[in-house]
Amino acid sequence: MRLYKSLLLLILLYSQNIFGQNFSIKYFIIDTVVFEKDVDKNELNFTDFFQDLLCSGNSGKVIIDTNILREDNTRLLSKITYIKGDSLKIGILIDDKRSVVWLNHLERLKDTVHIKKWTLFHNQLQDSIKSWIGFYHYIDDSIIGVYKQKSKQYVTNKNYEDEHPNVSFILNNAKYSVPLNINVDELVSWSHGYTTKNGEKKRYKKELAGKKNIRYNKFAASVAKKRKIYVGILDL
Repeated sequence: MRLYKSLLLLILLYSQNIFGQNFSIKYFIIDTVVFEKDVDKNELNFTDFFQDLLCSGNSGKVIIDTNILREDNTRLLSKITYIKGDSLKIGILIDDKRSVVWLNHLERLKDTVHIKKWTLFHNQLQDSIKSWIGFYHYIDDSIIGVYKQKSKQYVTNKNYEDEHPNVSFILNNAKYSVPLNINVDELVSWSHGYTTKNGEKKRYKKELAGKKNIRYNKFAASVAKKRKIYVGILDL
């Protein structure tokens, strides 16, 4: 999907350029990106490199080129291409739950956006997680009945919830302190399938032969997570 959007934007930019219109470029530089020692790098898919520190708030009209940090080189130098005349909104991740500080109206700045130091911290806000699983009898495209179901609910960081009131940094030699608000993201994931003991072939063989009354042959499961993240906004 990201490649498709990039190709679409390139075609759009090329077409506009043909008719005398242009696009603009910003260079985004962060001298040093610091990961605090308790950051959960697994949540950031960090192996020998980390991708997508920057994100776009311009609905696919922006190309962010070079958006990778490496373990041995945490300096970011990225080229950002956007439609001339559009506003430019870029977000920077601030923690391991992908909280974001949005920098609005970067088009008002010079060609280079320079940040001396950027820190990612461990997000210890409590999340609420509810899991559910149900077992049921399914045959001939119909649910015969639910055999049993169970659910569990718990919170993360039960004994500790830290709050960061703001994020401070120096951008183009000016110091900023951005207040952080707490938002709640709700994520629900589903899965389903045949149970291990009563797979599809075995189910039909025994049920159609009348040899065994199988109580359930399929399951469905869900995980609903209410995740707390930080959001900051800086209008430039």
